Amino acid sequence: MFLFEVFAGTADVDDVKLALALKCQRARNFAYDTEGRWEQLMEQMAACTFEGDGGTERLCDALRDRLREKPTEPRGLVPLNILAASAFKELEFVERGL
Repeated sequence: MFLFEVFAGTADVDDVKLALALKCQRARNFAYDTEGRWEQLMEQMAACTFEGDGGTERLCDALRDRLREKPTEPRGLVPLNILAASAFKELEFVERGL
C-alpha cells in the first residue's frame, strides 16, 4: 500500500524521506548496498542536504544519480514520487522490508 501511495504521489513527502533513509540504512546494514551509493544518500539526508529551498530538486537529482534504471519522468511535475518509488523498487522494499 505504501509503495503504491509513493508512486501515486499521495504519500506524505516527509514519510517518503524517512522511509527512504531507513531503507538506505537497511541496505547498508545488511550489505546489499555493495557500492555504498545508498549509504551516501542516507548520510546526505541525515545532514539535511535535501531540506529547505531547492531540497526536493536536490533529492531528485541524487536519486537519479543512483538509480540503475531511470524511470520515465512526467514533464512539468516534480518527479520525486516516481524517483522514490523506483529507488524503493531497486532497493527491494517489498522483498527485504525496512
